[in-house]
Amino acid sequence: MASVFRLLPGVVVALGLAGPSDAAGALTQEEITAHQVNIAGRQRMLSQRILAAACLTGRGADAQAQSQILADAVQDFATGLDTLENGRVADGLPPLAAPAARAKLEDQRRAWTAFAQFTGPAAAGDAGALAALAAAAPPLLASAVATVGALAGGDSAGAQADLARYVDLAGRQRLLSQRLVGAACLGAAGISVPETQAAIGKDLAEFEANLTALADGDPSRGIAQAPSLDMRMALETIPEWWQPVRGFAVSAQATPLDAASLSAMAEAYEPLLERLEEAVWMAGEV
Repeated sequence: MASVFRLLPGVVVALGLAGPSDAAGALTQEEITAHQVNIAGRQRMLSQRILAAACLTGRGADAQAQSQILADAVQDFATGLDTLENGRVADGLPPLAAPAARAKLEDQRRAWTAFAQFTGPAAAGDAGALAALAAAAPPLLASAVATVGALAGGDSAGAQADLARYVDLAGRQRLLSQRLVGAACLGAAGISVPETQAAIGKDLAEFEANLTALADGDPSRGIAQAPSLDMRMALETIPEWWQPVRGFAVSAQATPLDAASLSAMAEAYEPLLERLEEAVWMAGEV
């Protein structure tokens, strides 16, 4: 399995596609859609990871680790765009074919160009660049969400659509949890504090509701219950790693965090992300 994405410095996760020894056509259309939804969904989280890492680096919170996370996340976002657009022939993953999805991906590239120019200055401590990065983040996130929507709700039907929706929801947990870290940092930097605190409350509530939906299903959203015992067991491990991040987010909702608390929140997030990544990959393989 040659394709990898970094999670943390020194930690990689295999894309889970056919390896060189497998037949070129080994992936079913259902598997292709699930992998594309996963990659597209990860772009949502990466947009927030970049914002958070740039903010944390600029404020001197866990700065050395966050600087490396920022560099990795920028590279991974660009790689994700290229993989979705061009596919990865060696792994049997084709380019995006649906015109609607390709159009959304083009929008995402434009939003990425507008966003990426501010990452370096924001990480260097430029308050104006951080504010500009924060302003450019919602359009980038919206374009990434739209790309996922075009894939998960496009021409797929039946089991393919069910799997795409499940992978989409599992992947959304990465976005929500990382956005909480970014919001806490922006609040500490004095950027849109009331709006940031309100957003933290909404993301906390959605994350916890989604944990229940992933385990037990949510017919109103077309989400089936956890499709395997392994998936349910993976979901059961997440609260242990979620609670420390949740605690800092609840505090940030009430009052801006100091640098030490921001650093501790950022450090607590990394093992949570690893658990969430494992759950998404597992969802796509059932």
